[in-house]
Amino acid sequence: MMVLRSIRCRLFVAATAAMFLVTACSKEEVKAPPPRSVRVVKIQLEEAGIGGHASGVIQSRYNAQVGFLVSGRLIERKADIGMVVKKGDVLAQIDPTDFKNKLTAAQSQVTSAQSEIAQAAPRPALRANAVRAVDAVRRGVVAYSSV
Repeated sequence: MMVLRSIRCRLFVAATAAMFLVTACSKEEVKAPPPRSVRVVKIQLEEAGIGGHASGVIQSRYNAQVGFLVSGRLIERKADIGMVVKKGDVLAQIDPTDFKNKLTAAQSQVTSAQSEIAQAAPRPALRANAVRAVDAVRRGVVAYSSV
């Protein structure tokens, strides 16, 4: 009985090992994924018209910083947003009243300075008196301290 048991045991072990070997070496059947649903559009050549629809943000390619060299009140703006301008075009105009007042003040300062120069210039009569006084001192007729 022992022999029979040992044979059964060996047969069981051999069958189990054969079953593992057969299942380990066999190819596994891979299932294909289900087909994907797609949207199909038929393309046709049509005559295109002018127009269309789009969404987005429109921005300029170049931005220029514009400013005045002087300050003042703006009286006229000749260029609007999005308008095409060229170099040298007048874009805006400043009120000239302040600058006319400043020009008048500067011209009066020039006139004042010219009158001061005229007063400081030597007069012929004063110059002649000074020349006589120097001659008198040189000749010794008048003392230097009195001139």
